[in-house]
Amino acid sequence: MSALRESTAGDATAKTTLAVRRYRHSDRESYLSLAARAGDDGVSAERFAWQYEDNPYLDHAPVFVAERGDEIVGAAGLWPLRVRLGDATRVAVQPGEAVVDPDYRDRGLPGLLFGEAIDACRDGEPSVCIDFSATPGGDVPERTELGRLSTYYRVNDPGSILELGEPLARIGRAAARGYAAACDRIAPSTEPLSVDRYESVPPETFAALYRRQVPAAIHAHRDEAFYRWRFRNPARDYEAYVARRDGEPVAGAVVASRRPPEGEGRVARVVDRVPLVLDDRDAEASLLDAIVSAHSDAAAIAVHQDAFSHRTLSRFGFQRDDAVPVARVGSPTAFGVRSLRADGAAPIEGYDPTDRTDWLIGFCERRDC
Repeated sequence: MSALRESTAGDATAKTTLAVRRYRHSDRESYLSLAARAGDDGVSAERFAWQYEDNPYLDHAPVFVAERGDEIVGAAGLWPLRVRLGDATRVAVQPGEAVVDPDYRDRGLPGLLFGEAIDACRDGEPSVCIDFSATPGGDVPERTELGRLSTYYRVNDPGSILELGEPLARIGRAAARGYAAACDRIAPSTEPLSVDRYESVPPETFAALYRRQVPAAIHAHRDEAFYRWRFRNPARDYEAYVARRDGEPVAGAVVASRRPPEGEGRVARVVDRVPLVLDDRDAEASLLDAIVSAHSDAAAIAVHQDAFSHRTLSRFGFQRDDAVPVARVGSPTAFGVRSLRADGAAPIEGYDPTDRTDWLIGFCERRDC
């Protein structure tokens, strides 16, 4: 059996030798069987294919498995994404799901598997590993912490998010609707523009909008291939909005919602907005107005900190996740980076990946959005 190395995992009463190796296509059914044993409803054949097999950036995504004999008891991989650095592009990776058999949990398998995947990427393509987590540290060993990323929320139904019982939930809904209505009355006019809604993202339109003003900072490269693949995650429903002036597209946004069954507490996320540099405040307001109107039934609408201006978000009733009472809905995300170059510190196309100011990061760059 081909094995990269052997790892001993065990508890106080027993030790089991596990072989760790790269995932093979013939492992697919075993992987899905493992996910079923682990009770991970988010892992499916369709989602695995989208993340790794249909990914347009690497022919063989770095996915590793741990097995005992002929049985796979753990699996984890890195999700590839092409990023742009000035005039060049490189592949970045970030941790995907770690799936572990219940009998082998709490033995360090995810860290071992992610470590093997990172080692397999060293000094080639991909060039950098990025990681998002609830707390500093995450799944990537030796990562450099680059600070926290905030989200703005417009809360429509605080009761369903905070799991308040009646009558507190009813009072919360009334208060949220009252606040939103007051904000809508002073929101900027959107009359000069029209907004079209699409059930899927039009790749050519969004790629053309992206190319109008490409920022210098590191970010996901948004070409037609990206838009044909990125928003096909089977765990999400996506819709697109295009603001037009005199019939010509001037800005676009993509909104994602979890697929049923999600029940109460549904959060609609604005996961992309192009151009990434947008000085047209009328277009910005038009997009946000259309999104807010279309998702008035959502418990909350989430927007990444750099997707829209603070002024426009405030005027539409959005508050940051470090503000009261929104801090009870969400919290800032820890962002970390690790270079995959051999010396660990060499610039990539003149950029320092461990410098926060060199990045422009949003939901679009995050695998789980």
